Amino acid sequence: MTFSFLALSIYGVLFASVLALPVQHGLEKRADISPIMGGQNFPDPGFIRTAKGWYAFSTNAIVNGKRVYMQKAFTADWKNWQFTPGDDALPTLPSWVDAGNARVVSEHFSNV
Repeated sequence: MTFSFLALSIYGVLFASVLALPVQHGLEKRADISPIMGGQNFPDPGFIRTAKGWYAFSTNAIVNGKRVYMQKAFTADWKNWQFTPGDDALPTLPSWVDAGNARVVSEHFSNV
């Protein structure tokens, strides 16, 4: 019994010593990135691929003080985006949307 207790005590001291050692992380600061679409608020994007490129649709947001239900953007190469702030892909709400609490989610647009 004494031997087992002594062995556990030694292992405990060794384990605690290892935890106390300084840790060297191989982490580096990532490169700065420029915001896509000029840093516009474009939450929860959904995408549709076409022969010309990709269309992105975003969940509702307030743009320049105006509620936009479905923002849209286009890219042919994922680097250069065509985006017009305030341009609404869904300017008229469908009948199934509660106009008093309109929350349109862009991910569902790709299923249409």
